[in-house]
Amino acid sequence: MGRPLRIALLKSSVQVKGGLEKYCQRIANALVQQGHQVTILSTSASQEPLSVKVCRKLPCTPLHLLWFDYHCRRWLSRHPQDVVFGFDRHFLPLTHYRAGNGCHAAYIARRMAEASFFKRWGLYLNPLHRLLRYSEHLTFEQKADSVLICNSNLVREEILHYYPKTDLQKLFVVHNGVEWFEFEKPFAERHPPHIPTLLFIGHEWERKGLDRLLNALALIKEQPFHLTAIGRERHPGRFFSLAQTLGLNDRVTLIPRAQPSLSFYQTCHIVIIPSRYDPFANTTVEAMAMGLYVITTKANGGSEVITPGVSGTVLEENFAPQALADAMREAFLRIRDPSLPFRIREGAQQFDFSRKLSKIISLIELSGKIN
Repeated sequence: MGRPLRIALLKSSVQVKGGLEKYCQRIANALVQQGHQVTILSTSASQEPLSVKVCRKLPCTPLHLLWFDYHCRRWLSRHPQDVVFGFDRHFLPLTHYRAGNGCHAAYIARRMAEASFFKRWGLYLNPLHRLLRYSEHLTFEQKADSVLICNSNLVREEILHYYPKTDLQKLFVVHNGVEWFEFEKPFAERHPPHIPTLLFIGHEWERKGLDRLLNALALIKEQPFHLTAIGRERHPGRFFSLAQTLGLNDRVTLIPRAQPSLSFYQTCHIVIIPSRYDPFANTTVEAMAMGLYVITTKANGGSEVITPGVSGTVLEENFAPQALADAMREAFLRIRDPSLPFRIREGAQQFDFSRKLSKIISLIELSGKIN
């Protein structure tokens, strides 16, 4: 290794341990182990020794983006860095950016396609969406020598489609990883019930497609099953009403708040991610590391790591309810094979976090030394 690099990781929130926060902290720890000087710039008073609180968090999202960006600029002007690595949407010059949130332009296009006339106008006029598009333009098209890391080929192709001036040579795909070895004991202690048990995990239930799942489940009359859905949802009443209307009250459990997922993985057979848009659902690789069959859509970048018919089923983006119902019926048959969980888990080992981190670290070190 050459000289140690001064590296700033920009992550507004480090207290909520979601997918982006997890990646930021793991990258920071791995860089420190390589001998680099790492600082995480955030708005959180964190226990992490590497974290520096540059400002407080504002409740208005558009203002907060600009506020956090301004204070990061100020800190960086006083503390020059070799590498400036962004995880959120930014307006300042970055050497590296991980597009873990996907391509906002593609997300809005998908929402526009399904929205009513008035909803489309609302999406078009919303200042937050305009600000995020401008941020993407600066990050993808303006900074020619930056390194852009996508967590799926889906995101890479969307960036090239909506931001055609992006330099193809600076785009790299590194799929999300999973703590494969840490899942070994929980996998060995799985205790699913006798009837097929389904699990839906995700925040923002409409974007994750819970309504689509409930409509498909209503078509399965001949097979006993139980679905548990967990994740933060601001308007859960709509989904409770839909389940009741479809006659699914006794067959589904809806929990509209974040929950530790491990115990739910241990008590289910199939994970279903019928996303309308998901750059890469972490649930995909977590489920596979637990030996669970996954049903998802091509709108989830995580579908790229699934081996169809072995570790899961991948549906078209705009699937019909009957297609999902048929996929679940097929999965009910596949999970009868007692060797299936072991084969799925074995296939997921290639997505262990250590392998993914090594790719990101190499991209940071190589370009950091050049800069």
